[in-house]
Amino acid sequence: MGWKDILRPIRDGLRDNLPSKQPHDNPKKNVRRQQDLLKGFTYFDSFQNIDNWHPDQAYSFQRANTPLLPRSGSTVVKGKSNITLIHDFSGNYHDYENVHGSFVDQPSYSGEYMQSIDTFVYFSHKLNSSKLVCVPPPSWTNTLHRNGVKALGTFLVEPQSVGISKILHRSLADNQIWEYALATQLTHIARFYGFDGWLINIEKTFPIADWSLQCLQGFLEQLRSSFDDGCVIWYDSLTCKNTINYQNELTEHNILLAKAAGSILTNYVWTAESAARSKAFALQNGFDPVKVLCGIDVWAQSSEGPGRLRVTYPKEIGGGTGTGLGVAKLAEVGLGSGLFAPAWPYEHFPSQSDSEAVERSMWTGNPLPETLRCSCTVSDRHSIRNYMTEPILKNAHEYPAGSENFFYTDFKQAFKQFVCPSGTAEKNRAVAGLVSKSVLPRPVLYAGAQKTLFSQGKQAHLAS
Repeated sequence: MGWKDILRPIRDGLRDNLPSKQPHDNPKKNVRRQQDLLKGFTYFDSFQNIDNWHPDQAYSFQRANTPLLPRSGSTVVKGKSNITLIHDFSGNYHDYENVHGSFVDQPSYSGEYMQSIDTFVYFSHKLNSSKLVCVPPPSWTNTLHRNGVKALGTFLVEPQSVGISKILHRSLADNQIWEYALATQLTHIARFYGFDGWLINIEKTFPIADWSLQCLQGFLEQLRSSFDDGCVIWYDSLTCKNTINYQNELTEHNILLAKAAGSILTNYVWTAESAARSKAFALQNGFDPVKVLCGIDVWAQSSEGPGRLRVTYPKEIGGGTGTGLGVAKLAEVGLGSGLFAPAWPYEHFPSQSDSEAVERSMWTGNPLPETLRCSCTVSDRHSIRNYMTEPILKNAHEYPAGSENFFYTDFKQAFKQFVCPSGTAEKNRAVAGLVSKSVLPRPVLYAGAQKTLFSQGKQAHLAS
């Protein structure tokens, strides 16, 4: 443990005692919040906001109205990985996610491969100061539930967040069981707005005087007991020793918090060796390896500007069009996959046709367009070797379409072309209807993806 680890909790304790600006002190932010509310968006930027929240404050259109449709039983196939998406798309809460629908210049990310998605986490850096609770827009929750996908919100504590010790506050209930007020309120929020659980991401140490591993475990255990299995996920940042130290695997420094939550999402700088260690450590400690989700940074393949490149598995070519290579390795090991920022094609590529083509390439192995253009400083950065042989879908656990009781689809997509009253279609205008997106046909893998990369013993050059 270095000096920074020792001093950080002291600094954070002093910062927590400083007076903070309340949301109403920022008129611009308050106006934006009211505009977002009318679109069906809900988020909280302080512990006080969470404490003061009551269902009477919300409009009915802010709530999802489609229950999670249970998927039909599917045989667990060895060599496949459960996919969790951590949807962080340029701040999120975009106009196209408006629950009432909206006009947009062009289609955007709408999650085209639902049959291979287990869980979808809505993650936002929308607010410029404290970002605490991100509630999935009802447009997303409805379409995810219609496809049998679990929708999770995010509880995000960052270094500038104030009042973190409230997480640990507890009181003795009448049944002589400790009750954590924040866990109770987060449960009420999720149930009221109609989503299924939480990703808990704490990127700040607790003040030394308030720190208690036992209380943090209790907070997570209470939250976990309120939701279905796998619907509370702990992120690999804060350790059991109250330090910020990304492990990138399951270790003695995060196992107790992973057990308390029921699942863990590791940071994305893992290796083939550390993934194998995670599985072995999970088995040694009675933890289901499937509940270990190893992060894959889809943005890692981009090389914009002179800064240091981000790294994810496999080193140098991971993420982007190489995302499926990471999924393939995790499927081989027997762990879950957590894909950070799956909407990358729609942020990184300026052309709509290129965005859609790159997304297909990532998931199905289709060839990239020869005319592909982006802002990367390295030529042909995304035309990596083997990107067509190991797309995401090849090694993802696939679920049967529809629910266990019925199947229905009207093939409705999230976007359609805008047609004027005169009957003329406008080229550069579309109508967004994410909220009513239906179950879509199963995508087909490109022919090149039928070749198995790892079974041919060629993984040596991918190991980092």
